Amino acid sequence: MNDVSRPTDRKLRNALVAAWLLGLAAFALVSVWLSITDAQRQLEARGADMQRTIAQATAQHDAHLTSLATLALAGDTPPVGLFTQLAGSIIRFYPRITSIALLADGSGAPLAISGEALAARLLQQIESTAPSLPRGTSTMLAGPPGTGSYLLLKRTSDEAGRFLIALNVDASRLWDDADLPAGLSLQLALGEAFLVDDRAPSAGPGEVTLAEAWQIPSTSQPLSLHLQQRLTALQALPLGPFLAFAVATLLLAIGVHLLLQQRRATAQARARQRAQEHQLRLEHAARVNSMGELASGIAHELTQPLTALLSQSQAGLRLAGHSPPDAAALAGVLEANVRQARRAADILGRLRAYVSKSPTTPQPTDLNRVAAEVAGLLEADLRDKTITLAILPSEAAAIVLADPIELEQVLHNLVRNAADAIEASGRGDNVSISVVTEAGQVRVEVSDNGPGVPVDVLPHLFEPFYSTKPAGMGLGLPLCQTLVERFGGSIEAANTPEGGARFIVRLPLNRGGTHR
Repeated sequence: MNDVSRPTDRKLRNALVAAWLLGLAAFALVSVWLSITDAQRQLEARGADMQRTIAQATAQHDAHLTSLATLALAGDTPPVGLFTQLAGSIIRFYPRITSIALLADGSGAPLAISGEALAARLLQQIESTAPSLPRGTSTMLAGPPGTGSYLLLKRTSDEAGRFLIALNVDASRLWDDADLPAGLSLQLALGEAFLVDDRAPSAGPGEVTLAEAWQIPSTSQPLSLHLQQRLTALQALPLGPFLAFAVATLLLAIGVHLLLQQRRATAQARARQRAQEHQLRLEHAARVNSMGELASGIAHELTQPLTALLSQSQAGLRLAGHSPPDAAALAGVLEANVRQARRAADILGRLRAYVSKSPTTPQPTDLNRVAAEVAGLLEADLRDKTITLAILPSEAAAIVLADPIELEQVLHNLVRNAADAIEASGRGDNVSISVVTEAGQVRVEVSDNGPGVPVDVLPHLFEPFYSTKPAGMGLGLPLCQTLVERFGGSIEAANTPEGGARFIVRLPLNRGGTHR
């Protein structure tokens, strides 16, 4: 895996982990919600069943009271034996009724009791409540605290209301399932008094408490039922399904990660293959371009000495036509041709060295002398164009470490470009080469009073194959830049305030060694 794909893989892995964790959180929330909803539904269903069961029990109590009251009025004197027998049967069939008593209205004295004896406190409550109880009606009294019972008291319906019927009921046995499920608590209340109080402690950390209340539909026994269901974290979030979901989604995330890794690796391999094919095409194009550039460079560089040879040879022909021929002048022409031939040979040698990547051998070179030699080479050609070339040498020695032929090519190209611009525009007649030593450098400035360089052309002057000449190849100035930079120098172009162009070459000053 490369350095670029590592951060991408980390981001992908982090994104998948984050998605997996979010999925687990969402699953947990949905599971908790479903568990709470199901528990709430079960609580409501259980409460409704218990409400119905208690309501049936209270209706039975009312029916028992009515039957017993009717039996008590069956004769002039109450049939105590028959009353006791019926009361015993009721207690046996309905264990929640712990005692049944027949009481005299005036004294409240028990005439007959079945089941448990009535507590003294209950008798006091009966005695205090009985006078205000209308005949034929019943009332409900809460039993002593902690007993979980209540008393149903009814006055008989005869004109005198001679008798009281009392049923003592164990409130905790009003429903069938005495053993409540784990986490479920119950309260049965008469107004503010709790007959049964099985409240669980407050919910602890991670626990949820659900609560519902129901009113028992009974006029004589207005009870209220309260249920609370406490859910622990494991009940709200089942561990088995959660772990199964976690493992399944983790395997899915790993599979997605591997799949995306494989797809990315395949895409990278294809991209590398395309890049290699593109690189091969570029290398082939570069080789073709290099061959064309080399051929153009050879033609461009050899044009200068061959032009000089042609010019000198034409001058020699004119001298040979004189009668008698001027031997001294002919000898000068031949010497100039020899120099140009040697210069052409040196250029070919440099090109051969460039092609074979053989480095040139820099040597201490006097730029004043190089400027003078360039002036000598171009003097006749510039004179024919009525252009003056001025040489302004430095006062101090301008010695640099470079190849003299290559520096001569640089200055030759710059002067020829200036002369071509003047000739093409018809403006200006002067080109100058000034050499100055300053701050450890030698500055050579080639300037003219021609039309200058257009502003939009200046940034592109040193780009290969960029030329404003109709027949130009755009290799002269890029070659000058390459040669100057080879010796640690720089070249720049600008327009002068007076008009015309100015090219400045800067090379490090060499303070030691002999020069050519």
